[in-house]
Amino acid sequence: MEIEDLIQAAATRPLKEGEVREAVRETRSSAEDLFDVIARSIVDRFVRGECTWEFGDSVMNNLTAFAWVQPGGSGLSDYTYKVFNAFDQGHYPHPGEPEALQGEVKTRDLLAAMFPELGLPDPGARQRELLVSHQAASRMQAVLIASQMLAGELSPIVGARALRGLRASVGVAKEDKDFAVMALIDDETMALPVDEGIRVLWAPDALAAKDAEIARSEEWALAIGKRALRRIITRFQQTG
Repeated sequence: MEIEDLIQAAATRPLKEGEVREAVRETRSSAEDLFDVIARSIVDRFVRGECTWEFGDSVMNNLTAFAWVQPGGSGLSDYTYKVFNAFDQGHYPHPGEPEALQGEVKTRDLLAAMFPELGLPDPGARQRELLVSHQAASRMQAVLIASQMLAGELSPIVGARALRGLRASVGVAKEDKDFAVMALIDDETMALPVDEGIRVLWAPDALAAKDAEIARSEEWALAIGKRALRRIITRFQQTG
């Protein structure tokens, strides 16, 4: 089995021990060296636009599945693991970062940082500009949500959930006291059907029974959250 055959196989499934053993024998190399060759090929193709992010991600995932899980696997070299990680980071959202820096862009930026020899543009200045802009917009949104909650224009439960989700984007620590209050409100009311998308799934009689509990919980949420909401407005009106 040639290297290109392995790449095409790994694009759709984990590799098999027999085909890796055959490729190792034909190339007279170790499995680790063979995977390095495949990883370099994927990087080159992705950077030149000759394969999609999805293709590269599948190949790297399935190499890893063989190397770490299948019998006969021997792990990955530092190089191949870095390539796998660059693609893997594109899989999931990174709180506090704008959409423009996630997904395929995240992979490309990580490759640029890890492998300067690729000659990719330094993403640093662009990242900083986007992060600053994203943080400013998130802080303005936090001020708006907090203001609507205090004015009675937005459910304190819904607003607390939204503010909790903004915590990383506004640029404060996990331990921030004001956002910890929002997290507490969210934790204590998580089971209540307040979002419209959830309420439509409930039977009318069951929903009516819950509405009294929701009203009490909203009153409680606003009572314990007022000081934190006012501080959020003050902090981010000044810095947003």
